[in-house]
Amino acid sequence: MRSKPFKVAAWMFGLLVLASMFLPAVQGIQDPNTPFPTSGNALLLWKGAGLMLLGWLSYVVGVLPAVTVDRAGLITAGVCLVLFVPGLHFFCRWLRQHQDARDGGGARSAWRFDWSLSIAGLMLLMFVAGIAMVGLVHQSVWLMASTEPKAEISFSARLINPAYSLVKIGEASTAREFDRESLPPGVRVDAQGTPLHSWQTLILPFVENLWGRRPDLEKPWDAPDNRKAFRWPIKAYLNPEVRMTATDFVRIDPYAPSHIAGNLHVLGGSVGLPFTGVTDGQSQTILAGQVATNIQPWGKPGVCREPGLGINASPNGFGAPGQGALMIMCDGNVRFFANGTDPRVLKALATPASGEIVAGE
Repeated sequence: MRSKPFKVAAWMFGLLVLASMFLPAVQGIQDPNTPFPTSGNALLLWKGAGLMLLGWLSYVVGVLPAVTVDRAGLITAGVCLVLFVPGLHFFCRWLRQHQDARDGGGARSAWRFDWSLSIAGLMLLMFVAGIAMVGLVHQSVWLMASTEPKAEISFSARLINPAYSLVKIGEASTAREFDRESLPPGVRVDAQGTPLHSWQTLILPFVENLWGRRPDLEKPWDAPDNRKAFRWPIKAYLNPEVRMTATDFVRIDPYAPSHIAGNLHVLGGSVGLPFTGVTDGQSQTILAGQVATNIQPWGKPGVCREPGLGINASPNGFGAPGQGALMIMCDGNVRFFANGTDPRVLKALATPASGEIVAGE
């Protein structure tokens, strides 16, 4: 009878596991292009419960590849454990015999080895729990002392609002911590000048938690060792409103797409443009923007376009589904440009130091 509550708890946990695995499929059946169903509050509630119980699994899977094992420390811990358990057993057996002799030689059973294993396991568990508690207290104190926001927009809100993603990209690209006083280089090259990585790869640590998926910047983006990292979709680089064609999927296979492209005049080189070089004004110079056609992988070097082609006017230009597209300026702000925006205005905003004066755009 004592095991019945544990069986009930195990069944409930199993049902939650199945629900958390089944709900994404249900959402995909409703509308594969919609991040969350429009009338699915109950589904979201159940999915939230599943993430609370199993969300740590994705973190573990992402972190494990980046974990390094200290072999010397592991061997030392193993030797200590092997010596500790027999020593503990002999001590407990001697103490049991000593107590029996003091009590007049009672008929108690001899000390069993599995009892010693249980004590050793309990002590090991307490040790691990102590380390976890120290980490918890450390992080709690850090969070309370930090001046950064304690929360941010939810995952669903970020997907539904593409402007949030572009704000994150703008902040990452213009952050002074990235390269002191310059924008990121459009392309990272090796000593021979061969393109290795894109600007979207270089700003990635400021955009999203990589969780052990950090690519090797010393190897080309399409090297076999980097394939796993670049197959992973980056939420900030995706626009849920874009409907990719079969040609797009064939073009980028097997890599993840990006619905963002850089301004050719700002991110077209292998050297980061200094902020002092943007003499037309950072708020008057386009850094990057949305794209909806001729989609490319986010890791591919040299993915830049000419803003002067217009908005939704060329398959090789900038654009997005609807009446216009969002563009990131060199000061990190995001602005909307309608489909009918004069290409001459866009070309003037594309150049960082040509001296054009754009008024009334």
